[in-house]
Amino acid sequence: MNSEKITSEDDYTLPAAIIESSRDAIIASTLQGTITFWNKAAQLLYGYSAEEAINQPLSIIAPPEKKEEINHILNEIREGRIISSYESIRKHKNGKNIPVFVTVSPVKDPEGKVIGASAIFLDISQFKMLEERSNKILEATPDAIVIINQEGKINYINTQTEKLFGYEKRELIGQYVEALLPEPYRSRHPTHRRAFFLNPHSRPMGTGMELYGQRKNLEIFPVEISLSPLDTVDGMVALAAIRDITERKIVEEGFRKILEATPDAIVIINLEGQITFINTQTEKLFGYNKNELIGLARSGDLEQNSGKIRAIPGLLVHSPYSQNGLSTSP
Repeated sequence: MNSEKITSEDDYTLPAAIIESSRDAIIASTLQGTITFWNKAAQLLYGYSAEEAINQPLSIIAPPEKKEEINHILNEIREGRIISSYESIRKHKNGKNIPVFVTVSPVKDPEGKVIGASAIFLDISQFKMLEERSNKILEATPDAIVIINQEGKINYINTQTEKLFGYEKRELIGQYVEALLPEPYRSRHPTHRRAFFLNPHSRPMGTGMELYGQRKNLEIFPVEISLSPLDTVDGMVALAAIRDITERKIVEEGFRKILEATPDAIVIINLEGQITFINTQTEKLFGYNKNELIGLARSGDLEQNSGKIRAIPGLLVHSPYSQNGLSTSP
């Protein structure tokens, strides 16, 4: 028997039984890449029985483009190094490629000499199918989608992000998300990002704030951003859905100009009843500055400022968000 060969029946007892019954595919080989051990899970994963696989080269489960990878790993094992889990491709007996996570460790004799390698393979086919399905959904959305890890580095962008910001995927993957923000938002954002991961929940970003993105050509444009936490095998990440609201802002500005030109005092309120806009005529008519009224509520804050409300009899309230659209306070 070859001195480097890792035997099966005579040298394996309880550990061998555990390995044999493992749900993960486990394969052992010599330093030359000859298969010496093949458990039942390996048979299920690759389609070869132990009798077919043992004494065959590891290349029987490697597609052509991965054969050099196996040689590289065996060289690392000769140096006594452990190859931590990494994603790769292996080949089934029927020729079909299988996505796997691979971990490889050196096998040593009683004197501590490296005599072979053992590899654990985890089939990630289902995971890759779900990932592909998720990617299709993300690619189909009209919003720019950016996924970042807790360090703030970009893990994923969809095609819409490329179109919106002018970058190619390879330019953004691994970069800090702040690359997509102009100053002063860029320097402030890491603090907000850390706060999100400390209390992760789905929410709009920067509620009540004007938000802006910055394209590769340095053009700055208004955006609306929604944030959602996602649990992944690599830990929690944040998904940001980014929408260019330039056209909306143009429409709003046009609407604002119309309201400024009207001879009536106009107040716009949101669904929460807060005042979000007053025109110049309102300031002139009632003597209040915009900053004194913006953010006040028709109830709550306004009740606490009842003197102001009584001082504005006949206030004209026009709101596309109100049920009546146009109403006059009593």
